[in-house]
Amino acid sequence: MNKKLLFLLSAIILIPCITSAQHQSPEADTMEIRMISLNEVVVKSTRESSVMIKNLPASITLMKAKALEDKSITSIKDFVGYVPNFFMPDYGSRLTSPVYIRGIGSRINSPSIGLYVDNVPYFEKAAFDFEFSDIDRVEVLRGPQGTLFGRNTMGGLINIFTKNPSETKETKVAVSGGNYGLFRTDVSHSQSLSERSGISASAFYGRLSGFYNNEFDQTPVDKEDFYGARVKYVYNVTDRLKVQFSSSYEHSEQGGYPYAKYDPATGVVSPINYDFYSSYKRDILSNALLVEYTSQRLVFQSATSYQFLKDDQNIDQDFTNASLFYVNQNTNQNMLSQEFTLRNKAGHKISWVAGAFGFRQKVEDNVTVNYGPDGIIKYKLPGAASRFKNYDNVINGVALFSEASINNLFTKGLTLTGGIRFDYEEAIQDYLYTTITADVFKTVDDSRATVSYGEILPKVALSYNMSSTISAYTTVAKGYKTGGFNTTFETEEDRSFKPEFSWNYEAGVKTIFFEKALLANFSFFYIDWKDQQIYQPVPSGQGSMLKNAGQSLSKGFEAEIIAKPFNHFTFYTSYGYTNAKFVEYQRTADVNYKGNYIPYAPENTVHVGADYALIVKKKHLEKIVFFANYQGQGKIFWNEDNSASQDYYGLLSGKISFVNKMLRLDLWAKNLLNQDYNSFYFNSLGNSFVQVGKPLQFGANISVTF
Repeated sequence: MNKKLLFLLSAIILIPCITSAQHQSPEADTMEIRMISLNEVVVKSTRESSVMIKNLPASITLMKAKALEDKSITSIKDFVGYVPNFFMPDYGSRLTSPVYIRGIGSRINSPSIGLYVDNVPYFEKAAFDFEFSDIDRVEVLRGPQGTLFGRNTMGGLINIFTKNPSETKETKVAVSGGNYGLFRTDVSHSQSLSERSGISASAFYGRLSGFYNNEFDQTPVDKEDFYGARVKYVYNVTDRLKVQFSSSYEHSEQGGYPYAKYDPATGVVSPINYDFYSSYKRDILSNALLVEYTSQRLVFQSATSYQFLKDDQNIDQDFTNASLFYVNQNTNQNMLSQEFTLRNKAGHKISWVAGAFGFRQKVEDNVTVNYGPDGIIKYKLPGAASRFKNYDNVINGVALFSEASINNLFTKGLTLTGGIRFDYEEAIQDYLYTTITADVFKTVDDSRATVSYGEILPKVALSYNMSSTISAYTTVAKGYKTGGFNTTFETEEDRSFKPEFSWNYEAGVKTIFFEKALLANFSFFYIDWKDQQIYQPVPSGQGSMLKNAGQSLSKGFEAEIIAKPFNHFTFYTSYGYTNAKFVEYQRTADVNYKGNYIPYAPENTVHVGADYALIVKKKHLEKIVFFANYQGQGKIFWNEDNSASQDYYGLLSGKISFVNKMLRLDLWAKNLLNQDYNSFYFNSLGNSFVQVGKPLQFGANISVTF
């Protein structure tokens, strides 16, 4: 505890010496934006129609539609480098898409980072890697947010909102193309239907020929096709009652897993060479109904959501040219959630919000392992062999959460916030394990297990608006991620894993200088967590599971700056530093990982960018905009024993845009210097594998808005 207090005191002393920033966000829509701060979302319009969130006692990065387009961000994984201490490894398929913030994350099973899309909570990481289409804004909040949102979030929250129907009729058509067979087209339309209602719809299609070839049969490994659609309808029934319905669907089908053998000692990467074509196919359907009623003093919201996910994975589990064994895994998930919130309006001495949340998630998971001729010989099987595992998991959860703030406490601008959450989940697993060997059928296991977990999570924050341009805050919050069942295990002891807990300490400052020409944000964090859920391969190497470590620490620093030194020029930079290590972790009787770095926690994340608009004002050309971005990260350790890692590396990208009122043409390039790096690493059956980072990419986009 002394170290924690020393950290907070040091941070608070340093904060007034540092300039900090306020980020830009689009105009708040009460039908979309949740009350992420009890001090209210304070909106200040400027001539550029930008707004700023003030008095938020947490680190947050906001990007609106224009920034997403300018930075060519089309999915969550594109935020790597732009958001401090944010990491999402390129895993080789959309199936496993873990997100890590400040070292907190989970490679398999349920995520540690929350995701909401138009009020739909995403419970499975298999749904995280989706294509952005018609996005209005994205908010990335770092740190626990469970006292304000229905779905518990231990490490942070990604909040995504699509565009609302506009009051004016608008249609946009965009087409993109590039090397490696890249092609994508997007179409969107929005309009008002009456004085009280409006509708928006969008659709997209894309394909990729692939970056990597399999030496075994000289075919592309990672080709992909995807398409999807979204519709949103808003109806203001009365001046007090508003209803919003949204629905989206996405289909993706890809070759996957461009994994090549790797020697950690020498860094030599062998060609991709395995004998069985691997693929991943996924369908996602998400629906949400949001109802808001506003009285003279209160605002009530109801958010009902349903998500269906179906996927099918075929994979060469050994990733070699030997015919050892092949795995098919398919999943059907149904998730239903209901969230109620009640809050008072802004302007009161005491502001508060209270909510209730409930969900039911049903996942049917079927795994088939077929042994090939080489596998039958290697494992000394009497004949053709297959293993079948069926997991039927049902998870039910409820939560009560509340936050209250006392504004202008003792002095003007000082706010004390307190929050609490009660979280309860019950998980039931029906497990059936059967085998067929040489035509002999055998039931190995047919059982049911139940686990349940409940936890109370407090939060305290103190913020102070020193002036209209400077504010500081400090926050203490308890984080929690429930335990559950592994979908692969070989002993009863490894069937389930325990919850993990954290205490999160954060201090920061936010300021605006020179009439909003300079915005900056600095924060310090210290995370002490126990029973961390750690990814490990099962003893046979045929799958993976979660086990609990003893104690871990993560501490670091974050900075974000936006500067506009002169007209039409913007400079932006961000930096994140994370030092995340195991404090206690006795892996086995003979192996102790105390002092090792936690995997998937980049020590540094760096972003430096600038854009300049050359005003032309010609009949067919209004301006030419030049963009340049540098994104760096590392060092990244890939495993618990720290035997494999990726050193720091940086990627340079650029874009030139020709813009007029209706037409925009972009010429772009990513990884301009063709930097070599590894985007992922793992060990399987005694072999090390990596996925090599994507090479130089270039292309063009053209869009028409009318």
